[in-house]
Amino acid sequence: MLNRRPLNLPTKLLLLCALGAGASHADDGQDLSLLGLEDLMAVQVTGVTRRAEPLGRTPAAVYVLSAEDIRRSGARSIPEALRLVPGLDVARINTSSYAISARGFNSSSSDKLQVLLDGRSVYTPLFSGVFWDVLDTYLPDIERIEVIRGPGGAVWGANAVNGVINIITKTAADTQGSQLLLAAGTEQKHEAAFRSGGRFGDTGRVRVYAQSRELDSSRMAGGGQGPDGQNLQQAGFRLGWGQVEAGKFTVSGDLYDGQNLDANGVTEVDGGNLVGHWKRAWQGGAETSGQLSLDSYHRRIPGIYIEQRRTYAADLQHSLTAISGNLLTFGLSAQLTEDETGGPPVAIIFTPADQSLTTYGGFVQDEIALDGGQGSLVLGTKVEHNEYTGVEFQPSVRAGWRLNDSWYSWGSVARAVRTPNRLNRELGFFCSPVFAGALGCTEGDTLLLGNPDFDSEQLVAYETGLRWRAGPRLLVELTGYFNDYTELSSFEGVGINGRYANNFDGQGIGTEINASWTPTDTVQLSAYYSYLELDLKRQGGSADTTTEATVEGNSPANQAGLRANWQPGPAWNLGGQLRYVDALARQQVPSYAELDLRAGWWLRPELELALVGQNLLQRSHAEFGLPSARLEVERAVLAELRWSWQ
Repeated sequence: MLNRRPLNLPTKLLLLCALGAGASHADDGQDLSLLGLEDLMAVQVTGVTRRAEPLGRTPAAVYVLSAEDIRRSGARSIPEALRLVPGLDVARINTSSYAISARGFNSSSSDKLQVLLDGRSVYTPLFSGVFWDVLDTYLPDIERIEVIRGPGGAVWGANAVNGVINIITKTAADTQGSQLLLAAGTEQKHEAAFRSGGRFGDTGRVRVYAQSRELDSSRMAGGGQGPDGQNLQQAGFRLGWGQVEAGKFTVSGDLYDGQNLDANGVTEVDGGNLVGHWKRAWQGGAETSGQLSLDSYHRRIPGIYIEQRRTYAADLQHSLTAISGNLLTFGLSAQLTEDETGGPPVAIIFTPADQSLTTYGGFVQDEIALDGGQGSLVLGTKVEHNEYTGVEFQPSVRAGWRLNDSWYSWGSVARAVRTPNRLNRELGFFCSPVFAGALGCTEGDTLLLGNPDFDSEQLVAYETGLRWRAGPRLLVELTGYFNDYTELSSFEGVGINGRYANNFDGQGIGTEINASWTPTDTVQLSAYYSYLELDLKRQGGSADTTTEATVEGNSPANQAGLRANWQPGPAWNLGGQLRYVDALARQQVPSYAELDLRAGWWLRPELELALVGQNLLQRSHAEFGLPSARLEVERAVLAELRWSWQ
């Protein structure tokens, strides 16, 4: 069992605010799932070009999860919701940890995926990945999740190599009224959340929330309960006031505190963020926006690893219509990250133990209309400076063409980089008495695994796609890509005597197909299939004999899924997803198929009761991890009550 700790003082204060907040009317956010396909294609997305554009005319592989998609799936977390996205590889490692990637290179520390929450990058400069166990918010407050498969470095900078996940929450104005959510089940032992929204002044809106959850341990591959589990408490707020024509302001923040249990003991996690955003529209269609953010977190695994990090970021963007009618967007960004890591006696150390790193740069993008708007050509690049490799250029060219009312085609060529992080350059290992005998190192020695000369990993990606809207009820999308990687990470040497280097090149080839069909007004169906082939080759006399097999064998070659939603009556909703994931050769994880179902019943217009079943086809199955330490995902059942009122 986990050690239970009381909520810290800031969380208590936010909870009290939530319980006392005034309410004016119920949620009135747009329900994307009830739109026809033509309306859905007109939904505005911002993750590709950093400005709003209709989904149907976006020259990229984009998929949008709506709030209703997430609710009807029964997903309990952001990683679970991402299982619904075609072409995305989501594998659960233990109760709270996930390996998530796009187009290969999946691992517990995946480092080629940019993830944003309301414009704030949430990946850590420690290893260029995401701590998925603490990436959370009140799920009903998510408006949509845009997932761009393919590089986005031309606008988002380093780390947007194989994809971008852009999570956008609802405005405070769209979350007025109050809502209580209670859930309990076999694996999610309990979940309780409360959110309330009110108003102040003529244009001011506010919402606050607080939530708590406890997750049960997984099943060990050989039987018995695993050494994992989680309890996590989180609270937050969002304020919004003003009008975009005169200046619209948003301030938001979150705090979290919890514990993860694993084979190394109890990991203590806590942190928070504060974000301020301003947006102003000008005459003639020009628009300016700016954002300031502070992100802080602390992680501690006794005897293994300690990190305290603070990241400050600033972003300024302007868009306008140029003289020739081109849509011009440009901006500047800067980031300072400071960390304090533990030295001996913890095993995982960094040299130097404390580090401050700055990154700054700018981007420019020009969209040119072709043939009176039948097509578009988007040219752009980001120029970014980091303290490890200096200046990096990440250009892209995207073109789209509307062939007729039913067909839209697009293609792109882009360069992206994954710049070095502290893991690559400054990772070390302290040989404590606990490890001296097991690893054969000399007690008290400090061994350097990082390489001060480690360079950026590079990608040149070629993509093409087709969208076919066969009438008002059927949409089919096809994407093909070829990724050419150079300077990929290798590990030269064995175990604690090895070092990181850039001695691999490789190619990734794949295709992704997804279709949405609405046969009747009450039934919605969607299906997807993705294929991936990775081929890595050693370069420069590398002696690394494990990276090739690991990278190629950590991501499934084939994935497929079928999702259905049925509204048999005004008070009932039934939804489900059947998914297939191919075997992972390196992990020795066999292929599997699983089924999730959710039945929702509106007892009253403001009160919904739901029953959720997850992983129903097997008692348990493996998704990631070597057999020696593998934990399996178990079948789970959960009941949920959601009550909204004015």
